Amino acid sequence: MSVSASIDITLAKKLPSSIKLISSLIAKGWRITNRGRVHFLPLGDKDDYDWKEQEIPEAQLYDMIRQKESCKEKVGISIYWMNTDTGMDVLFLSERSIAFSLTINRRVLFDRITDVNWYLERILPGLMGVDIVLEGFEFVQWF
Repeated sequence: MSVSASIDITLAKKLPSSIKLISSLIAKGWRITNRGRVHFLPLGDKDDYDWKEQEIPEAQLYDMIRQKESCKEKVGISIYWMNTDTGMDVLFLSERSIAFSLTINRRVLFDRITDVNWYLERILPGLMGVDIVLEGFEFVQWF
């Protein structure tokens, strides 16, 4: 039986850009590549969530993200913590809503309970790096 866990964040004001947040998360220890490949929602994905994985130069990835933002498409990218195999999918659902889907080798405390503090300690510094104002956040786990 699978477990679904996410941290959903609502901002009090518009996020400047998803690239700024991704860059801030990278500066705080996250990375966007796994074995040299990037996992992302491609340009033209109309809420199909047809994730792609490929080698892509960072400049080309950021150009695609800018295009997605200008077309009002959802931006999605997988990120990984430092030199571990733990990661998550980050979805920019709107200008004020971000979902962190804790899907990649999810950290647990015991009996499949997600170690939400582990994630918050690593996500929040990245959020503060872009000077955002949190309106609220919610952790959800389904068994």
